Amino acid sequence: YGSNSSLKFKNCIDEIKKDHSDASFLIITGDSTHNGDLESTLYLKKLLSDLPMPYYLVLGNHDSRDSIFEVFPDHPRDLNNFVQYRVDTPAGHCIILDSVIEKKSLGALCDERLKWLSLELNNIQSSVMLFLHHPPFSLGISVKDDVFLDSDFSKKLFGVLSPHKDKIRHIFMGHIHRPICGSWKGIPFSTIPSVSHQLELNLRDTKEAFCITEPSGYGIVLVWENQVVVHFKEFGEVRERINFS
Repeated sequence: YGSNSSLKFKNCIDEIKKDHSDASFLIITGDSTHNGDLESTLYLKKLLSDLPMPYYLVLGNHDSRDSIFEVFPDHPRDLNNFVQYRVDTPAGHCIILDSVIEKKSLGALCDERLKWLSLELNNIQSSVMLFLHHPPFSLGISVKDDVFLDSDFSKKLFGVLSPHKDKIRHIFMGHIHRPICGSWKGIPFSTIPSVSHQLELNLRDTKEAFCITEPSGYGIVLVWENQVVVHFKEFGEVRERINFS
């Protein structure tokens, strides 16, 4: 869409290394590439190679499992080769889910993936944060809901989460190319802005969807014992700093 996504991604990683080198870890919430090709995935690995913190990938609908497993041969996966795994971090347990349906934009979790999630949640006694690419519920943007939301996704996922609702601290998602916060059936969630282009905020009942040249962004998450705070950081534009103290 006329955007140099490779350069924007590099600038984002450079800023993270410069300003957030003390972060415990980095999670990329999907669509690390546009076509899932091997060349792009190799470039991704190169850009991430000198990060000062561990990084973890969430599979997006533009990514390729085959390319990720070839370029990152030790990348964790479940027994069915879905990009699903648990990471025990200083911020607590993090569960990464694979919501991708091959060659489709909409997301879902099949019975095998839901069974894996249920077993993981049964084995966790303390709090957990979930990460997946596709939001499993409506966000009020009709074009995204109509095109990208599987009708059974929400019901099936909440059926698995419901017995463990009290220990789920937050759900983080990508896919929407907008920063959105809220709660779903009492569970807090955030969607993370895109490093590339953003989706126009259009809450009307229309099928039109437009990309918009709002600044690129990422999220900074602060986790304390009784609190989770999500900051959204724009980058790529020079902004004037005025000292008002």
